[in-house]
Amino acid sequence: MLGHLADMFKVLHKEDVATGALCFMLQRHPAIRTTLLSVLAGSGISAEAQEQIRFMPQARSGDDKAVVDIEGRIGSRTWLSIEVKLNAPLQPTQPVVYAERLEGGGSLLFVCPAVRIPRLRAELMERCAAVGLAAQTSLWERDGYGVEWLALTGGRRVGITSWRLVLDLIRPPAFAPDPGLASDHYQLEEFVATHEQELWSWGAGELTQGGFGLTFAKAIYSTRVLCGIVAEELGVPFQPSWQTTRASDASSPARIWDWFGSRQKLPGADAELGVCFEPIQNWGACAASPLRFGLTGMSDSSAERLRPVFREMHRAAQLIFNEAGQDLEAPVDGSDLTWWMLPFPVRSDRTDLEMYQDMKAAVEAILKPLKEVLEQGKPDRLGTQGLATTLSEPAG
Repeated sequence: MLGHLADMFKVLHKEDVATGALCFMLQRHPAIRTTLLSVLAGSGISAEAQEQIRFMPQARSGDDKAVVDIEGRIGSRTWLSIEVKLNAPLQPTQPVVYAERLEGGGSLLFVCPAVRIPRLRAELMERCAAVGLAAQTSLWERDGYGVEWLALTGGRRVGITSWRLVLDLIRPPAFAPDPGLASDHYQLEEFVATHEQELWSWGAGELTQGGFGLTFAKAIYSTRVLCGIVAEELGVPFQPSWQTTRASDASSPARIWDWFGSRQKLPGADAELGVCFEPIQNWGACAASPLRFGLTGMSDSSAERLRPVFREMHRAAQLIFNEAGQDLEAPVDGSDLTWWMLPFPVRSDRTDLEMYQDMKAAVEAILKPLKEVLEQGKPDRLGTQGLATTLSEPAG
């Protein structure tokens, strides 16, 4: 429901919704408060002081202009801070100003998608070290909960962890006596899953079976991530819009993109690129993958010029599948075709970060022929004048 409302009211900053939900749960449910206090407080805050801490959202201080997502205060003194991240970058004041607001022994925790941890962790350490805030010879250390912490001066510390770990820590038992707790946790978990763009690892068997049950959800999230990577690579806003979950509504290839992915017109070209997953067929043992690229010429002449571009894209995908011990069927290349579909490589048994890195590398390799011919006015190795100009011209 949270995700639906955020989309319906066109909420720009999804982090604000996640922040409000998490702070509400801290204020309302003692069990969640106790769990997160045990993670945040460590040994730097006494049990007596923990009892007095009150959590507040969008916390401001008279000493600076920074607005902290969630602060745990005793009176006007800040002991604990939580900063929520989905896709937003670090703000210029993070983490230095936020950490400086903490009392001695206080903690600042960043919660983000797991795939973002390596980069954010490096940025946090670099910014703290640049102003002398990091303790000497300080390194990231993982505590018993799985949260990583960096020691700061004054007995303070900054930490980073994933949404998945936090949600697992505060997950109520299966038969919790408080149905409100289970409902609130479910709402936040579903909202985060919709907007964090965090990948789930695929098993080899899952890649062959098709979009049923949990693999359907995995395919949705993987497609959402792929759309984001393609958007960054091409500078085109690929934003998936899930209008239905009925596979029968995607019986026509022309309709798959609108329901299970995104199709966008390429800038300055009479052509479209689609990103989606296959919702109605098994994904197969040959080039097993739920994800698809689609290339469409909007006229016969543009399709004719697009055909060699697709062959190059297919060749690049074939090499990646071969590296994983799979084969990719030869492209259907009839002269009357105006659109083509291409399986996108997904490897099994990879971590979230490895999957993301694999997908970025594959997008770069497969879309390279397309990017080259989209450069206006630059002759390309396929012998055209540039797809952006030639696809709009009549066949000569």
